[in-house]
Amino acid sequence: SPLPLLDRHFDLYQRPVMNPWNAMWGEAINDSARARGVSVLLTGQLGNFTLSHDGVPHLAQLFGTGRFRALATLARQLRAQGWRRRRIGAATLGPFVPPAVWTWLVDRFGHSLALDAYSALRPGAIADLDRRAAASGTDLSYRPWRDGRAMRLWGLDRVDMGSYNKGTLAGWGIDLRDPTADRRLIEWALSVPDEQYILEGKPRSLARRAFADRLPPELIGEQRRGYQAADWHIGATAALGELAAELDGIERCRPAGAVLDVERLRTLIRDWPDFPADDPRWNQLAITDRYRSMLLRGTAAGHFLRRAARSN
Repeated sequence: SPLPLLDRHFDLYQRPVMNPWNAMWGEAINDSARARGVSVLLTGQLGNFTLSHDGVPHLAQLFGTGRFRALATLARQLRAQGWRRRRIGAATLGPFVPPAVWTWLVDRFGHSLALDAYSALRPGAIADLDRRAAASGTDLSYRPWRDGRAMRLWGLDRVDMGSYNKGTLAGWGIDLRDPTADRRLIEWALSVPDEQYILEGKPRSLARRAFADRLPPELIGEQRRGYQAADWHIGATAALGELAAELDGIERCRPAGAVLDVERLRTLIRDWPDFPADDPRWNQLAITDRYRSMLLRGTAAGHFLRRAARSN
């Protein structure tokens, strides 16, 4: 059950748990490291913004600067790596499409980007968030970027690992250190042209070449995408009673009840799928959007508001 983890995270990190199920295996790593007497643990949290950037925005750069021959070559190379035409087209043209059109296209061919499809917020809170996003220039349609450097700077500006590092030190006595967050590496990585990150149609090409003599070939050449906490539904199914009890506490907390649609979350518990544990439908977007994102993240956010408001 992720419910005991929420209290622990509130005390250690003093912020909501974004992904309760990923946090569970993260804590299991910390438990194992402590049991083995590890006092310093290296991570790669900012690798995607630095050394292992995938270089995909280079497609839009080529299109935007009229370098169509180079774009066609890169597209052919990506196709040889197994990329679908739709994925290449989205990365190439997405940054130039108006947000409303992009949202329509994703709804039509992908999955809904509407907040009410995966968020536990009440309609009024969603409308307020939309207004604040418009005022700050935040693109909630999440179109692809045409400038890889700007994208990474935006991402780095959103991330502060300090609270996690200090909380892990307090909770497990483990000092987390991220070599990919070294300022010298960040500045160097931002100076490298995007084409080097996707050379010959191989995303993360720079990291693959840098570690070619240090990692096994089966890791360097891996093209499949991993999936974190694929067994999330097993623990969640066993914790439905605890989730319902937590919703009772959230509903009694005025700040939480004002922004979260608790009744909708209760409905999700009542309508919990009865798929077998090994059924692949558990990880379809229609299910993960409603249950893994809306219900579990919503409950985690409500728990944080309840604790912050000192409500029991």
